[in-house]
Amino acid sequence: MTLSHLEGPDVIYLSCRNSTAPLGITFRIGMRVPAVFTATGKAMLAAMSPQELARHLPISPASAPSLEVLEAEMADVKARGYSLDNGQLREGMFCIGAAICDRPFHPTAGIALSMMAAEARPDTIEDMGRRVQALANDVADRMGWLSA
Repeated sequence: MTLSHLEGPDVIYLSCRNSTAPLGITFRIGMRVPAVFTATGKAMLAAMSPQELARHLPISPASAPSLEVLEAEMADVKARGYSLDNGQLREGMFCIGAAICDRPFHPTAGIALSMMAAEARPDTIEDMGRRVQALANDVADRMGWLSA
């Protein structure tokens, strides 16, 4: 489980609870990663206009191949309420993230959980996605903010 904040084109991890199972990556507080590669980053990017989104690229083989594809992915995130990272940050790892908003559609942070891609069955993804989204909304509510 990770908690991160968007700074420029990157997410910065604020809190991390790493799995006992080897995921091939160890999250660390202060670690910076391009937002477009992460579930927390995508959850926060989904609230941005196309102009803002364009400033948060790089486009690479690990991310969406174009701004148009990234915009479509962000529309899916908005509709679903949570984001997915299927091996973009680390091959073989699957992450599900949601934005913590201080007012509607204004993310201030993101939370995500990670698992092995082999564990990411459709029913698991949907269940965990709803749980991560509910947790993000609960954090926002407890902070006195409005849920997305």
